Amino acid sequence: MLEGAASVAGMALSAFLAATVLPFPSEATFAGLLLRGHLNPVLLLAVATVFNTLGSVVNWWIGRIIADGGIARLPERLRPAPDTLARGESLFGRFAWLALLLSWVPGIGDLGTVAAGLLRYPLWRFALLVGLGKGARYAAIWAGWIAVAG
Repeated sequence: MLEGAASVAGMALSAFLAATVLPFPSEATFAGLLLRGHLNPVLLLAVATVFNTLGSVVNWWIGRIIADGGIARLPERLRPAPDTLARGESLFGRFAWLALLLSWVPGIGDLGTVAAGLLRYPLWRFALLVGLGKGARYAAIWAGWIAVAG
């Protein structure tokens, strides 16, 4: 019982950290716990999806804090040029749904989640799209595990 609780907590922490700007291998944690076979895969999928989504909400809030505080208050080396920001805003406005569904993609996904907060994308829609994308990624890993493990 204690081992199962520790495994669930480890999955939650791994998934949460992986969604922030910290590089963390939540997919490896998920696959490893599937291979051990002592946890219900549905529980594992739910925990990974929820905590990975919550980590992305942190990124959204970071973007929102930057937006509310004013981009001009950022250090100059971190401040985007006005034309770059305008192009990004236009592009994100058209493809936000796709960017958020693909927020699990290493490297670019974190930027999209921060941009969503920066551009004041509605949190409920953000969480829905990010959660769907991240859940689908973990489900694909689970499906691969089923195909290999039988």
